[in-house]
Amino acid sequence: MTPQRVGPPAPRAALALVVALLMPLLVTRPASAQTSGEKTAAPTTQVTMPLAPTDAQRREAKERFDRGLVMYREGDLQLALLQFERAHELVPLYRVLYNIGQVQQQLRMHARAAVTLERYLREGGDDIPPDRRAAVERDLESLRSRIGRVHVAVNVPGAEVSIGGRVVARAPMSDGVLVDAGEQRVSVASPGYATEFRTIVLAGGDESTVSVTLVRPVDPVTASVAAEAARRPTNTRAIALWATTGALGVGTGVLGYLALDSAKSLAASRVTYGTPQSERDVLKTRATSLALATDIVGALTVVSLGAATYFTLRPAPATSGHARTLGVSPTVGGVVVSGQF
Repeated sequence: MTPQRVGPPAPRAALALVVALLMPLLVTRPASAQTSGEKTAAPTTQVTMPLAPTDAQRREAKERFDRGLVMYREGDLQLALLQFERAHELVPLYRVLYNIGQVQQQLRMHARAAVTLERYLREGGDDIPPDRRAAVERDLESLRSRIGRVHVAVNVPGAEVSIGGRVVARAPMSDGVLVDAGEQRVSVASPGYATEFRTIVLAGGDESTVSVTLVRPVDPVTASVAAEAARRPTNTRAIALWATTGALGVGTGVLGYLALDSAKSLAASRVTYGTPQSERDVLKTRATSLALATDIVGALTVVSLGAATYFTLRPAPATSGHARTLGVSPTVGGVVVSGQF
């Protein structure tokens, strides 16, 4: 009995499939099982399995298939599909794929049904009777008008691509993924990156490419500080004052070193016998001048540091138009700071 392309297959057709499927599940060598009306397949068309299923796996597969058939007859297609899929996982006979594909069609899982039935034809090869192959090809032709293909380009290798809540591939994708026509939600995730989402709408036969760039999430505190800094205007006065503070600090260090060196030379001249008084006077004047210069530059450094700190931490300028000024004037005895705030 040829399965219909639209609507569930008749119970008698499903029952005929059971007879064809349960016997291979029970035999020792499933590749040699045949159904009535099917011709013997050439060796090259058989499915090669790395390990033969155990007797326990065959028994469980048969039980699950029987259970799936009962659920199918009762109209519980979703649970029937799960049982058929579990049976195929235990004993991967291509014939079970036909049942899975038919139920997927009835559940309107068009893309999954197309993939399953294409696999059924590929793995069954010449073992599939011509009338069954023709019926499946008609089903596939109908399904192609209800599915599209999506390509997802991701910048992170190994990223997990999900469509409609199901993981379908990992980046990079060598080929597109068949999806049901209509609106689809695409998500791309990878450890250490923020998950990206896209929504696409496909008509039957459409092919779409989605480009996704994953980025690493930013720490909330860092993001807040960066946002605040971005909102603030560039404070050129504070930048200039910090540069001046740095230069004055270096100058203070250099002058302090020279002053200490001169003081040591003066102290050495006083204990050295025969040092002329004129040389001592020169060393004393130099040491005094360097010490005074160190004090002045050091004071300017402190003032500049305070001013730089103030202009860095002060609130945004008021909009009243009132100007704020700051003046620093060195004198013989120190510095004079004046300003208007």
